[in-house]
Amino acid sequence: MVRSDIGWIIPCVLIAFYQINYTWKKLPFDDPKYTEIADNYSYRQKLGYSLLKYFLYVLFFLELSCEILPISNSLMIILILRFVGYTLIFFGFLLSSLALKNLGANWSGMINYRIKKGQCLVIRGVYKYIRHPIYLAVILEIAGYQLVVHSWLIVILTIAAVVIFLYHIQKEDNLLENKFGNKFIKYKNSTGLFFPKKRNFND
Repeated sequence: MVRSDIGWIIPCVLIAFYQINYTWKKLPFDDPKYTEIADNYSYRQKLGYSLLKYFLYVLFFLELSCEILPISNSLMIILILRFVGYTLIFFGFLLSSLALKNLGANWSGMINYRIKKGQCLVIRGVYKYIRHPIYLAVILEIAGYQLVVHSWLIVILTIAAVVIFLYHIQKEDNLLENKFGNKFIKYKNSTGLFFPKKRNFND
C-alpha cells in the first residue's frame, strides 16, 4: 500500500539518496593509520547507534506507505507544514554540502571520531559562524521530513537527534581542545554551537 500523497514525499527520498550515494560516499576514507588522537565509542554504543540508524530507515520507509501520528487532516495546514518541511530540508542539504566542502580532507566520521595527522582547525566558510553545521543540517532534515509527512514524530525525533548530537559534540570538542588548545577555546567562545554569535572568530 502506498500513500495517496506519495508524490509530495518522493523528492525527500531522492535528496536523501543523492546525499548518501553522491555526497557522503565521496568523503575521504577514514584510515586509522593517519590518526593522531582518537576517542572511540564502546561496542555497545556503536551497536546502539547502528540499530537506531536502521530503525530510522525502516520508520521513514513505513511513512511512505502510511501516516503515523498525523498532525492534522486540514489540507491547508498540511500544505503549510510541507512548505516549511522542504525549506528545512533544502537548507539542511545546502548547509551540509557547504560544511563538507569547507572541511575537505579534515573530515572525520562521527562514531570513530579522530584527529588526523596534519588536521587543521577549520574556521572558514560556515565554520566561521557555527561550530557544528553538519549536525544542525541533519537535525533540520529529520525535522523537515517529518513535517512533509505531517507527523508528530517530529517532536520525538528532533529532541532525540539534539540529545545524541550534544553528547557527541562534547566528546568532539574535547578532542579539538586537546589538539588545538587555546586556539580552539577562543574559537569555541566566539562562535555558536548551532547558531551564530554576534562576534566571530578571526584567525
